[in-house]
Amino acid sequence: MNIEQFEELLVRFQGIVEEHGAKSKETEQVLNEIAKLDNQDMTPEHIAVWRKLGMLPTPAPSPMSLALAAYQEIIKTFGEDSPEATVAFLNMLDIAPPEYLDAAHQVTEEMFGMPNSIGVTEDGESLYALNDIAEKLDISVDDATKKMFELETITGKKLHYKGQRFSVH
Repeated sequence: MNIEQFEELLVRFQGIVEEHGAKSKETEQVLNEIAKLDNQDMTPEHIAVWRKLGMLPTPAPSPMSLALAAYQEIIKTFGEDSPEATVAFLNMLDIAPPEYLDAAHQVTEEMFGMPNSIGVTEDGESLYALNDIAEKLDISVDDATKKMFELETITGKKLHYKGQRFSVH
């Protein structure tokens, strides 16, 4: 059943319920037609029709999707390398579900490879040597130091621990 036919069926269903009531024989017949649709035939477009007709609630956007939309808007406004974009990105990571963070970590590891951890914070976050981070990013240790302190200033979060050991979020 294509989307247009599905929408016509649901509109007919709504009309029959209004005219004959929810427990009528006519309503039962249309419900049987709807029930014939296999779950595998139910596409996101079918779900959109249910929502369009007010038969399913529209889900509220997740905090993660709102943070992602804000991040994308900030990039358009201020640029990808702006302090505002950095803060928005880190805020997004703060509320990201664990499975998102795990996937992001895996992609980052595959793309860039993280240096070996040299320890952990009290909270269990990995610590890295600044010279190893600089080497991975192909920048000088001085530039890496400046970037870490800049990130601390922007985010208000402590990233350095005891000399040149850094936490990477």
